[in-house]
Amino acid sequence: MYGHSGGMFFGGGVVIWIFWVVLLVVVLYVIKLIIGSSSRNGASSDEALEILKQRFARGEIDEEEYERRKKQLQ
Repeated sequence: MYGHSGGMFFGGGVVIWIFWVVLLVVVLYVIKLIIGSSSRNGASSDEALEILKQRFARGEIDEEEYERRKKQLQ
């Protein structure tokens, strides 16, 4: 059907192999995005709280505003 010249390999086998490699890369990329976003959310919350503390220390916001925003972040 395909002969002995490797027609199956070069005609369809490589395409299937490339498909699986691309699929694997996409799956790994999605996993990286999911893990990255969950770790960034924690870091951004800590970063936001630190910025809030700095603004309070500089007198940009009063204690009432500080407590209200701190409660929202936590």
